[in-house]
Amino acid sequence: CVTTPKPDLAPCTDDGAACTADVCNAGVCEHTVTTGCFIDGVCYDNNFAADACRQCKVQRSTTSWYVATGCAIDGACFADGTPNPDNACETCTHDVDPLAWSQKPDGGPCAPNMACLCMSNVCEDAMSGGACTSN
Repeated sequence: CVTTPKPDLAPCTDDGAACTADVCNAGVCEHTVTTGCFIDGVCYDNNFAADACRQCKVQRSTTSWYVATGCAIDGACFADGTPNPDNACETCTHDVDPLAWSQKPDGGPCAPNMACLCMSNVCEDAMSGGACTSN
């Protein structure tokens, strides 16, 4: 069976999202965002703030959150430079990735007041290479 593609701009299967246009393009049904943002299956108005750090900014993207400063990680906002509470060798580095923890460079300190350095994303004692201890 051969199916003849619909012409470009012909309506196609509705995705149910009010913010998208459902039209054919080169034989493929596309759901193009026409107003605001369509993120994780939900429509948002332009400038909608999901929380203190994530916003719908159509000038930046219509399909992902815009993070102006700091990081939005696991549903929480962190200031730039904030260390990961679960790994002292990771930090919020907006310019690297505003949506995930960034690895500190090898040889950098793990945390203030500790004689430890980051090595391959693990905090190690600078002298012994073993477990990290406080000064």
